[in-house]
Amino acid sequence: MSHVSRLQLAISPALLGSVLVIIGFFLPVTMASIAFPPDPPTFSSHSYWNMLADTITGGAPVNFFMYLAIVSFLLSILVPLWISSALVRGHGKPTWLFFSLGFTILGLLEHWFMSSLVVGLHFPGHGIETHTAGPGIGVMYGGFWLCIVGSLIALYEVHRLQRAAVRTPVRQHITQRDM
Repeated sequence: MSHVSRLQLAISPALLGSVLVIIGFFLPVTMASIAFPPDPPTFSSHSYWNMLADTITGGAPVNFFMYLAIVSFLLSILVPLWISSALVRGHGKPTWLFFSLGFTILGLLEHWFMSSLVVGLHFPGHGIETHTAGPGIGVMYGGFWLCIVGSLIALYEVHRLQRAAVRTPVRQHITQRDM
């Protein structure tokens, strides 16, 4: 197996993880039920996509740090996808894996922080409010961890291939024509 195909195989879990993160971005992250007795309860679900759209269209007050968090979260989703897909196609440099790993860890930390805030939200009122985690949280966690593990496996494979290249001497073959 050539070194390019080994790297392509090693980076495949990171590509799958990036796809799972994107799928989780559109799935419901939190589901809320609010009941004001004697009225029937109302149910709603929110995904990161809905929250992003509400923030951009003016549904929530936004400052510079909120925009910075939004841009860094989107980069933490898109950069690992771009790098892993480039490496699977045989383009790019293996050192890009460090950028992918860094952005993935940043995205995991932001997702952990945001999901703990979103699920723990309680609005003041006279109603009974219940927030539960949606499937998007688990899918995104799994995707981020798979992307981290895939990047680490690919980094190990690059390191192993570089060490193997240093150990094997270059053999020059002398043919009849060269003599």
